[in-house]
Amino acid sequence: MKSVSVKQFLQDTRDGNIDLGDFFSKVIEKNEVIQEKYGAFITFLQKLEAPRKKGVLYGLPLSVKDNICTRNIQTTAGSRILEGYMPPFDATAVDWTKNEGAVVIGKTVMDEFGFGTFSVNSAYGIPKNPLDADRTCGGSSGGASCLTLAADFPHVALAESTGGSISCPAAFTGTVGLTPTYGLVSRWGLIDYANSLDKIGCIGKAVYDVALLLSAIAGSDAQDSTSLT
Repeated sequence: MKSVSVKQFLQDTRDGNIDLGDFFSKVIEKNEVIQEKYGAFITFLQKLEAPRKKGVLYGLPLSVKDNICTRNIQTTAGSRILEGYMPPFDATAVDWTKNEGAVVIGKTVMDEFGFGTFSVNSAYGIPKNPLDADRTCGGSSGGASCLTLAADFPHVALAESTGGSISCPAAFTGTVGLTPTYGLVSRWGLIDYANSLDKIGCIGKAVYDVALLLSAIAGSDAQDSTSLT
């Protein structure tokens, strides 16, 4: 599978130049290798849903930090306490990306309940930095930054920050992290660390990637009274 940018991939999917069934089979195979080599996931999926709609993220692989709820996909916030928890709903940010055609490929490693700056406090292993496997990916969104750097396929990551948990791992891995202004993105469906500080944001390989993802998740949500109009 030839590596292309997110922008080019989305153009190709809109033009019908990509067989998404074949593409996602290869993504699953690549995720297995990434998991074995770097440990980026808590849960990665062996079967992927078809894109819900042909929106601005049509067919784009999306990973989700494991404190953001995903319907019928284990969500643990990095803790054994929540092992096996299958939310019956998607967080608003996840739902809105699906409405734009993104496809969830798995849940990424994080410090337990977000408590940490290096992703070494997870109950599900420590993600290795693809730049140097003896070094940390930063935290607490370490799995998101690890996967973003390691993936040689188009991909964006939903991450979350309370006090540096997006910018820190992005800096450690040389990826692009965007921590939005509080209230810009709905936190409905987020397992909180500190309710008045938490922000759901983005990690990607390029500024274009995170800007596009932000455009899909930003906006007022009736289920989160702190979200901005």
